[in-house]
Amino acid sequence: MKRVLLGVGLACGLATAAASRQPEAPPALTPSAPPPVITEQTRVYTQTDVPKGPLGDTYPERAADADIEGMAVINCQVGDDGGLTRCVVEQENPKGYGFGAATARIFLKSAHAQPGNFTAGDWHRFTYTWTLNR
Repeated sequence: MKRVLLGVGLACGLATAAASRQPEAPPALTPSAPPPVITEQTRVYTQTDVPKGPLGDTYPERAADADIEGMAVINCQVGDDGGLTRCVVEQENPKGYGFGAATARIFLKSAHAQPGNFTAGDWHRFTYTWTLNR
């Protein structure tokens, strides 16, 4: 079983976590995205979904056990302090391995926009690629 430890990087004014290596295009605070359509079936991740303490090993366990790499696209809302307050998974590939949920939790825990680089309440879309150390 291969595991990945998280490191923290800085890209375009937004601190983010990075799995095994930096994604091909580092996550950045993108121009405002339209708010996601949230229905009763939509899973909205918030700070209550983020484990306390250090991030540690965050690679989705099912994906690591199957030796699968993947990606996720999330749309997150920026809070008054520049931290993300809630995220919705818009896409993950392959589905069913936990890449979307893990990405949302990482960004909620560690992403923070620098002052002057965000507007509270705006939504921003992030694409994150998961790779294994091989």
